[in-house]
Amino acid sequence: MNRKSWILVTVILFAVLLAACGSLRKEAFKDTEGNSVLLVSNEKEVRKAVLMTLAEKGFQAEAKEGFNTIKARKVIGDGSTSSTITMDSFLFGMGEKGTKLQVTASEEISKTSSHVKYFWLLFIPIPIGSYNTNAIVETGAINDKLFYASFFQGVQKNLSAPVETSMMK
Repeated sequence: MNRKSWILVTVILFAVLLAACGSLRKEAFKDTEGNSVLLVSNEKEVRKAVLMTLAEKGFQAEAKEGFNTIKARKVIGDGSTSSTITMDSFLFGMGEKGTKLQVTASEEISKTSSHVKYFWLLFIPIPIGSYNTNAIVETGAINDKLFYASFFQGVQKNLSAPVETSMMK
């Protein structure tokens, strides 16, 4: 191939790559429905209720003082398959209206498999050890309204404050 052909092939490959990335960028700003609610309470009380709800649901939560973000993680294992749910809760003070709680969650499903190492002595396999491999099978944002509704119900129960349902998407 001559130089012009290489340049043409490179330009075509670059254009295909950009087109593929464009569709992924659109996915980044896809709406998640039902992931926010306005609670008629102050930020401190909502923060406490969110932490209590996460603990009740089996999440390990991390909240730094001075920041209105709570990060939580839960690993659910089923034999060789495990699911890791990661949640980020954001608290926005809305003054007299209360506090807006917005939650984003993602799930990562991975599979583990065990293998045995062999040493071959002529035609006889001799096991000398084992090792495990871990592969991520699926990952993505959680867009299920029921997932978020269940979480918000737990927060409301722990908060014992009325929820303004007009803010729920």
